[in-house]
Amino acid sequence: MINHIANCITAICLKEGVISEEKEIEIKFGLEELIFLLINLVFMALLAVFSHEILKGFLYCVVYISLARLVGIYHAKTRFSCFCKTIFMFAAYLVVMKNFPLALQGYGTVVGALVFCITAWLLTPVTHKNKVLTERQKQENRNKVLRYSVVYLVVTAILMGMNQIQYAFAISVTLLWVAVLAILGQIFNEK
Repeated sequence: MINHIANCITAICLKEGVISEEKEIEIKFGLEELIFLLINLVFMALLAVFSHEILKGFLYCVVYISLARLVGIYHAKTRFSCFCKTIFMFAAYLVVMKNFPLALQGYGTVVGALVFCITAWLLTPVTHKNKVLTERQKQENRNKVLRYSVVYLVVTAILMGMNQIQYAFAISVTLLWVAVLAILGQIFNEK
């Protein structure tokens, strides 16, 4: 279905002269990725609304989307498998947000942030046979992950200082999820 929609949009753009034939494959791939991202975001938004965790769901999306591609995470073999992985991880995140004891969230925040820092900074970027990076691209990804991480860690520290532990914990659990997927990617991605 995603391919069909991307093909239709690409065909219309070609017919109207909006894109050239040389760029057709890249445009089609970009459209497929955009459509897939939108489908994931819609399902994630629905889960966040039904769980009454909209702000924490938003925090997850911002942190996860900004870091997952840079760190390089586990790549599922099909889009459907990727969708299932994404929704499962988000649902697990929401379950943790709902059920983790408030009294332990401060400790959980520190542990999640530490695991992320150690794992992501050591493993970045996790590679895949379909996403080969040059040494320059790898270094750029490492630098971006370092900068983004510092921002998220500072925001987390500020939230903890403002006694907004549940939001600091939400960011930290997302960082932990990225670290877990990086470890899985390091182990299971096809090289």
